[in-house]
Amino acid sequence: MSQISFDNFAQAARRNHLSDTEIAGRYVFQAEAERLILPDVVAKLAIGPADRLLEIGCGPGNLLIPLAYLAATATGIDNEPAIARLRARAPLAENLEGLAGNFLDLDFGDRRFDKILIYSVLHYLASADEVLRFVDKALALCAPGGRILLGDLTNGDRKARFARSAEGARVRRQWEAQVAGAGGHAFDSLPADGQLVVINDELLLTLVRHCRGLGFEAHLLPQPANLPFGGSREDILIYCHTQPNGSL
Repeated sequence: MSQISFDNFAQAARRNHLSDTEIAGRYVFQAEAERLILPDVVAKLAIGPADRLLEIGCGPGNLLIPLAYLAATATGIDNEPAIARLRARAPLAENLEGLAGNFLDLDFGDRRFDKILIYSVLHYLASADEVLRFVDKALALCAPGGRILLGDLTNGDRKARFARSAEGARVRRQWEAQVAGAGGHAFDSLPADGQLVVINDELLLTLVRHCRGLGFEAHLLPQPANLPFGGSREDILIYCHTQPNGSL
């Protein structure tokens, strides 16, 4: 993740007056739609009671805490203030683990996970090369037979196509009214990040081809329209039948 964005999310997590929806980078009025993310993630990852789950960029646990109830173990990675908030929200969850730090810097040894969730994270990385390194590390951590969901990908090309439709125009008017009534975003006072990767059709298709070239199955999937940014974002679901070296 770009250091500016990493620091911004840490600063937000320290602000006790913010809701967990705002700390996750969304507007407060998106709290209801945010709850609809959970069943979509569960269905795509097919999370079961024997699964070892990893969420990279878990924030205060809006997804990880309820997902932990469905899995055997649940591990979340994020900045220290977010992990502290996660632990405070679920102090009695014995199968829930929080790791503080940058995912690319952490050493997992021989640990492997059956299901890996990376939701609303990749667009905060600094470059396409960093996105590929990030995904490659996640692939290496996925156990054979597991799945990885690269969720909530901000496809600028899809957003432009949607904006040209009648439904897109209606959603834009509704969105502008909601933003105007919200009185600002929680991150408005934080430094703007000018080091962010541009995600578009080309990069998403490159990711799919990259994963397939390593022997994985990867598919570009739509988001339901009722999710917080369902009209402009997509997911990539990866089936980890093999490891990156091509072995079964």
